[in-house]
Amino acid sequence: MATRDRGPDVYIIVADCLRADSLPPPDWSAASPGDSGFVSFPRTISSSSWTLPAHVSILSGLSPEQHDIHRLGASRIPPDLPWLPSALSARGYRTFLVSANHTLNPGQGFGRGFDLLAWGRWGENAFRLSSSQDPPFLSERTDNHDPLKEHVLLGPGRGLSRLAARCVANLPRFPWLLDATARVARKMLLPQDANFEVTPWIEPTFDRMLGRFGSEEAVFALVNLMDCHEPYLPSVGGRTSWADWLRLGRIRQDRTNWTYEPWPYSEEELAALRGLYAHQVATVGRRIGRLLKILEARGRLERSLVLITGDHGQALGEHQRLFHNGGLSEPEIRVPLWIRFPDGRVPTPGFSDWTSLIDVYPTVAAEAGLPIDPRQSGVPLGRPGGMQRPAPAIAVADGMFTPEQYLVSGPGCRWNASVAAYNGRLKVVVQSARPQISAFDIERDPGELRDLWSPTNAEAGRLAGRALGVLRRLEARGAAPPGSTEVEARLSSWGYLA
Repeated sequence: MATRDRGPDVYIIVADCLRADSLPPPDWSAASPGDSGFVSFPRTISSSSWTLPAHVSILSGLSPEQHDIHRLGASRIPPDLPWLPSALSARGYRTFLVSANHTLNPGQGFGRGFDLLAWGRWGENAFRLSSSQDPPFLSERTDNHDPLKEHVLLGPGRGLSRLAARCVANLPRFPWLLDATARVARKMLLPQDANFEVTPWIEPTFDRMLGRFGSEEAVFALVNLMDCHEPYLPSVGGRTSWADWLRLGRIRQDRTNWTYEPWPYSEEELAALRGLYAHQVATVGRRIGRLLKILEARGRLERSLVLITGDHGQALGEHQRLFHNGGLSEPEIRVPLWIRFPDGRVPTPGFSDWTSLIDVYPTVAAEAGLPIDPRQSGVPLGRPGGMQRPAPAIAVADGMFTPEQYLVSGPGCRWNASVAAYNGRLKVVVQSARPQISAFDIERDPGELRDLWSPTNAEAGRLAGRALGVLRRLEARGAAPPGSTEVEARLSSWGYLA
């Protein structure tokens, strides 16, 4: 691509588990977002409450029921999806991915369109065994096997592999043990490397990959940071006394076991977890600042489109939910979104509608001159005059039990899903495992404490119909529970389905 024709550089920075109410910390960058050219979109939702479908939505511009990457959907990203790295590569861009999350790897289908990929180990946020300079896995290498993941997480499910998998799954019940083990192992394996951040190789690898491309070449990069992902080791909050370390280390951080027993957390313990999470958010802020400074030092920031967001949020005790994966509460679904447009351009204000991660693709496409696929329903953000969303924004959670769903459905139920639809002040949630429709005035009641659902509320009925349509498409991949047909019958009787 000739210099005069080259589009702006594009950088998408995704912080795993970053809640909408988390950023910006004061030291995100040398300047605060408000005076550094970043524009905030405060009503942004993720398309899902876990990593894989959310990232596929970012790069495809499609919702989970369209791209089919969800709990009981496709096991690998389909090759016929619209794909941002491929579209930009065809436009002449040089492309690379730097991901702390092991899920974003070529074996999962993320290699399409990227010139270079670097990604982390499974469990790295707990075990902290990566070098400060070199990524564990690089697409240019021939041997990119992750023994821990392959033998424990994906093992044959019998004998020692099964026992090891159970032990690893239960380690977050004992954060003090994780912390001590990680530190001892790091001193033994990397005695000269004292950096205890999650995947400390991210910034050096980003800088080296960026340096491989000439200033005349347009660049696209996706970066994933995992500092805000559980488990939160008790030492990361800067605690110095043994008493504090042991107190924090006894707080369980397993997100599955509390599904099958009474809620085990006290308010004091939840406050401590929130403190550890806030410390990790501040760390993510500093790391985003380092990435921005790398762009500035290489003379690439000014003409770049930079998007900073989360792939999903993180529950910290709200509604007796912890962490993420199976729910659609606001802490799990609402994410921050900041965009810095090329040359510091300030977009026309006035876009007050809900925004979604599916809007990332059309926003990049509008700046880089890419065509839009007819399957995409997102809108380009920051364009003059704005655009109206053609359909209500939706978020999906499927395949993971919440305590309520488990109690109603029982251990024999393999599939469940919930879909939320947003419009104006209304959020409507349709659940399948326990047939239920809920509606909330999300501006007056952000904690979702007062259910306003009524069959006489026409707008809520329309949103419920939209959510049910998404639910139907998800159910095509799994054994649909009877609850979904019960919801459909209710909406039909009230006149909300054709």
